[in-house]
Amino acid sequence: MNISVGLDREAGVNRFEGDVTIGGGSAEVGDERLNLSGGRLHGRYDIESDELIIDQISLAGDRTRVGGDIRVRDVSAIMRAAPNEPAAFNISLPSMRLDVPGTFAEPLAFSNVRVVGSIVSANRSINFTELTARTGEGTFNGTGRVYWADVAGHSHVGLQLNGAVDGALEARDVLHMWPVGLGESAREYLARTITSGRVTDGTVRINITPADIADGVLTDDAVDVRFNVSNGAMQFIETMSPVTNVRASGVLRGNRFDMTVPEARFHGMTLTNGRIEAPQFKPRGAMLTISARADGEARQILEVLAMEPISLSDRLPIEATTATGRGSVNLRIQRPMVREAPFEAWRFNVDGTIRDFAGNMSTRRVALSQGQLTVRGDQRAVTVSGPIRAGDSVIPNVRWTEHIGRTGPDAASSSEYQISGDFDANDLERLGYPVARYAQGRIGVTVTGQGRGFDVDNARIDLDLRNAAVELPRGFWTKRSGQVASARFVVQRQSDGGLAFNDIDARGAGLFTQGRARLARDNTLMEVDLPRLTIEGRSDARINAIRAQDGALEVNVRGALFDAAPFMGSETAPNARAQATPTAARSSSDSGAMRASVIVDRLKMRGGATLADANVHVTTVRDGLMTLSAEGRSPGGEAFSLTLGPRAGDARSRVRFRAGDAGFAVRALTGAENVVGGAASADGDWRGGAQSQARFNVQM
Repeated sequence: MNISVGLDREAGVNRFEGDVTIGGGSAEVGDERLNLSGGRLHGRYDIESDELIIDQISLAGDRTRVGGDIRVRDVSAIMRAAPNEPAAFNISLPSMRLDVPGTFAEPLAFSNVRVVGSIVSANRSINFTELTARTGEGTFNGTGRVYWADVAGHSHVGLQLNGAVDGALEARDVLHMWPVGLGESAREYLARTITSGRVTDGTVRINITPADIADGVLTDDAVDVRFNVSNGAMQFIETMSPVTNVRASGVLRGNRFDMTVPEARFHGMTLTNGRIEAPQFKPRGAMLTISARADGEARQILEVLAMEPISLSDRLPIEATTATGRGSVNLRIQRPMVREAPFEAWRFNVDGTIRDFAGNMSTRRVALSQGQLTVRGDQRAVTVSGPIRAGDSVIPNVRWTEHIGRTGPDAASSSEYQISGDFDANDLERLGYPVARYAQGRIGVTVTGQGRGFDVDNARIDLDLRNAAVELPRGFWTKRSGQVASARFVVQRQSDGGLAFNDIDARGAGLFTQGRARLARDNTLMEVDLPRLTIEGRSDARINAIRAQDGALEVNVRGALFDAAPFMGSETAPNARAQATPTAARSSSDSGAMRASVIVDRLKMRGGATLADANVHVTTVRDGLMTLSAEGRSPGGEAFSLTLGPRAGDARSRVRFRAGDAGFAVRALTGAENVVGGAASADGDWRGGAQSQARFNVQM
């Protein structure tokens, strides 16, 4: 302690001034002890004015500091007061900086501070008849009382405070005045969330009793702080757009906090009916709830879905920049009231509509329009459903469900969808289903599948072909519009990126088949297994095909009937020049070659001719015949054989033809009917390939 005394020749002692340093110690406040170790105090007392001026206070070293001149008037009256009489005081501070880290997160700055009241030691209370302080553009005026009472044998403090704020305060400054420890998780979250705003019309009504302090939980009646916010800004999630232009009203009660937000903006959308609810501070762990209604453009909604942590940008099948339409969505977000809450612990609900939606698909050359969609979901999945148009096709029902946060093996199948509608064949082609080259008209389609976005991983597809005209390659099966026909199959993504088509079932208009097929990543046919392909008048056989190591397709046909006429001859015009093979085709697993074996009871050929007990083997290269071996019997039982290329015992590439019925042979091979009966034979040379050549002599 260091004290100096001021002397005047006429008045004598007129001032005391000194420094007090506390090396160690504490003060008893009720049942609590306040650490004073390392504290410092500097002040002076003017005898003539009876005023004590304290210009430095620090407790517990520099952890707690009060900056500014504290002026206490009528000090002698305080000192002379009898034990049972009020000791009045009048304290003023032109400016004050309060730095109490354990109580307030940031230092507080005030000006024009005035505290008037009295100490009543008999009642163990301090009464404040006037409390005035200014910070920013706001001034607080109020009254209050601090007192102590015994609860269960222990002394605890009580606080009463009533007042109001005139003028405006910055929202960040108000949050700094929220005491640390009072609803700590909510205080800390809102301190990070609220980035700006002006607070007005603040009122404070506090009645914290010693019993509340003893219980450790404040009742809602203990604290009632109300205020309005204008032009506020909030950042609920760092990776998402902030909420701006906030107009709100907040109420902080003893064990809860509520804020209503009549209007705000979020990513260009209008927010209404907003609420922030912290239902209880203690016990900890309750859910903080944020809810609002958002109205805006469809493009803005899609852009929000692409933001982290939702992160649906690579799975949304729509290009957000092309989206049009209007949307209205009710949002509800819940976050545990703990210091750090991972996104996995959050909860949210979404329920809304998107009207007159239109936009381009991101992975297909298809424009969507006239969408009337509903959006519903939670933290596990979001579902979009409703009618829409895809190109010229009407889709009464689209249902897309996106699972959020799937990881590991399930991440590749985060999307589930169901599409049901009446499609134009050309629109199906643009959607990635190559049917327009075989069918024209309207096709009823139902797709139920899963994958990642529109990338099919597993889907069931049902086709109603009633209103479509269909023609398979080389006209092997045709149907006119109006004839009933259908097909269904299951598509599964393979580990190598290819697609497997299982449980194939097609029927109608004289067709029936079941089986499976497999395509490579580049859509090259790798395998086909049709246990039975029945086409009226064309086929009653089992067909199996598999891609060999050299890229050739090996085909086997076995059964009672097969029509080879559509496959006799090239689809390329005789005088057409050979085209260079595209690079993509050269890198494909399809070499263009085929090796086929057809063994059937009846083999249809040109001109309506049918070869009995047919045994045919053929080898082709891209756009060319290499070898052929065909044996069988004509309807009259005569033998028929044709070989182009080497044969058993003769490695030369030769032409060898023998027919016991020459008329049947000419009709079967050429379709001509100008030869009747007789026998025929031919021998010569054969060179197979894209430019095949034959030279032979015929005897009839």
